[in-house]
Formats: sequence, C-alpha cells, structure tokens
Amino acid sequence: MSRGIPTVTAETSHDLFMAQGFVHAQDRFWEMDFRRHMTAGRLSELFGASQLDTAERSPLMRADS
Repeated sequence: MSRGIPTVTAETSHDLFMAQGFVHAQDRFWEMDFRRHMTAGRLSELFGASQLDTAERSPLMRADS
C-alpha cells in the first residue's frame, strides 16, 4: 500500500471483487469511526494529545463527553 492507496491482486475475478469489497468496507468503516470521534470532540482518542484542543472547538460536542 503506497500512500494509503491499496493495491488489490487476485487470480480470479471472484477473488478480485471480494478483495475490493473488503478493502472498500475497511476504508469506509475507518471514515465513519473518524467522523464519529470528530463530531463527539474525541479525536485525541485516535490521534493523541495533539488533538485535545479539538474538543473545545467542536460545535457538535456532546455535553456528557
């Protein structure tokens, strides 16, 4: 994987499409998890202390976080 871009290789079309679906689902899940953390003001859970001030600036941060 170069620069975060996956390369999918397979011997059959079926294997190729299964692998492509898996890679797509994996990337989509990461995006959904990232956005969930971002809107909750909890990016520091993913990226560490450098993102602690993000919670203060997040307009969608829940009151109970």
